[in-house]
Amino acid sequence: MEYVYWGYALVLFVFIITFICFFISGKFRERIEPKREKCPPHILQVIDEELAKLQLLEASSSEFSVTRNYLDWLTALPWGEYRFPCVEFHSYCYC
Repeated sequence: MEYVYWGYALVLFVFIITFICFFISGKFRERIEPKREKCPPHILQVIDEELAKLQLLEASSSEFSVTRNYLDWLTALPWGEYRFPCVEFHSYCYC
């Protein structure tokens, strides 16, 4: 009888891990969506590949953390936004 309870616990655990992976990948998809038009196509391909890999990995593995951090950086970068700092050039004399 206790094997049945362990089976239910294992199924619940797998369901929770799968839900976490889909939740995290959905968060990254929402973050990249406004930038999709400005983002280069090869970067979008890398993001899609990493999202697919993230859904296959277990949340407790170290590669999951590495992939999640990589996607975090890729989706946080301001793709297509170019800002030039306003710098006033002064002439300095070093005598």
